[in-house]
Amino acid sequence: MCEEMDKIYQEGIAIGERGGEQRGLRIGEQKAKKETARCLAKMGTPADVIMQVLHVDEDVLNQWFRS
Repeated sequence: MCEEMDKIYQEGIAIGERGGEQRGLRIGEQKAKKETARCLAKMGTPADVIMQVLHVDEDVLNQWFRS
């Protein structure tokens, strides 16, 4: 019984780690896009081009520029 519980526990840990890694990757990707948007805007790139390049909508872009 203890071995079965340990196996279930280890599987839970592995699932949690994979979920955490995926969340971290998404956060990092969004952070990179936000920084790229700001750099492109400083260079004078029009907002519609930034949205097209980064595959984001106007609401997301405006949110990034406000923060």
